Amino acid sequence: AEPKLIYKSREINQNNNGISFISSLQNNITENEITQNNGHGIKLFTSSVNLIFNNTIASNLFDGVRLENSNDNNILENLVERNDLGISLLNSDLNNISGNNASHETAGIGLVDSEINQITLNFLNNNSFDGIVLTNSNQNEIIENFAFAGGDGISLIDSNSNQVLENNVTNNNRGIFLDGTLINNDISRNFACFNNNFDFDNPAGVVDS
Repeated sequence: AEPKLIYKSREINQNNNGISFISSLQNNITENEITQNNGHGIKLFTSSVNLIFNNTIASNLFDGVRLENSNDNNILENLVERNDLGISLLNSDLNNISGNNASHETAGIGLVDSEINQITLNFLNNNSFDGIVLTNSNQNEIIENFAFAGGDGISLIDSNSNQVLENNVTNNNRGIFLDGTLINNDISRNFACFNNNFDFDNPAGVVDS
């Protein structure tokens, strides 16, 4: 299907949210500069099957990209930096977050109550708290990401049945950090080295091969 709305090659700044969709489907947001807004850079609420591709999303007061109750979206190859959180999902499932650079934020990518999302091939550096953090989020795939020079490289909190595979997690305060109730997470084949406190915290409930 053809996209309903296309935002392309615009400069969007000094708004509340830079771009905001509510109950909207099949829109394309590509190649924009979304900076210095007083809310989120891009916010989707109950919106699905949207493409957010190759944007610069920087120095917004809240999150660079914020999804709430929004499923089946693609967030691809964006430069997301110096926001509060880089890319954040709340109650949002089946989204693809790939090839983004999310850096210099409190957390690069954060999921809360979100399931079956793919987080792959993202670069996450100099995030003060977390490169990637999952809270009460299940059945997500975190594969081949680079998380370095931050607080915790990858954190799982009260999250089950996730796959954390083949990530490069280096030079953080803590490498892979696990907390709360954790059941049947597969954390394997990661390169977790040169982290200050520890490389891998391995409690019960984790399958580590």
